[in-house]
Amino acid sequence: MVRKAIILLASVSSALIVPTNALAQTDAPESAAAPIDFTADTISYENEADIVTASGDVRMVRNLDRVRADKIIWNRKTGQVRAEGNVAAVSANGDTVYGDVAILEDTLKDGVVENLLLVLADGARLAARSSRRVNEVTTLTDAAYSPCPVVDSDNCPRKPSWQISAVKIIHDPIRKQIVFKNARLELFGVPLFVIPSLSQPLGTDGRGGFLIPAVQSRCPIIYGSHRTVI
Repeated sequence: MVRKAIILLASVSSALIVPTNALAQTDAPESAAAPIDFTADTISYENEADIVTASGDVRMVRNLDRVRADKIIWNRKTGQVRAEGNVAAVSANGDTVYGDVAILEDTLKDGVVENLLLVLADGARLAARSSRRVNEVTTLTDAAYSPCPVVDSDNCPRKPSWQISAVKIIHDPIRKQIVFKNARLELFGVPLFVIPSLSQPLGTDGRGGFLIPAVQSRCPIIYGSHRTVI
């Protein structure tokens, strides 16, 4: 069924519930530069609290940033967006964060995600206990990095042949580098050495730094289950 209901939330004067495949476009707050578009099975709006709740295959888009989740709660007064269930947040540069819960600003650019998998646009993977993204820079805590796919040919998660684990990993696309703090290189589960700080250039035009060793084997990070990118 085509999602056909169109709602301008800024003009609603009372609580609104729209079932069955709804499409909503909202006016942006004065501080934002672009409107937010919704598609969802159900969208409700609490006029007094100024809160939008969307449920059922929710897709939220602002400019080139977008989020997909089972449920999204947007507090238009505070600008907080809470995404729950099978969350996939795609940035304008193509990086995708997967997690169970994400707390974002309504720019859809900055926020916090717990227990996540970050798939970079170049195919590299980072898994972490938590992450915070501010001004395009993502800081991951208790994290691991591998440049390989997260699943095998049967879409089953597998342990990596090698990885770099670190207390903190900073992904900085502006400076085109990944910085590792208190890092440890592991090969087939065996720690090889510990380095307090090292960096790895992003892509082919990054600055010099620590060179990742070449290991000729399949080496996906094991994390959660495979999800479809929105």
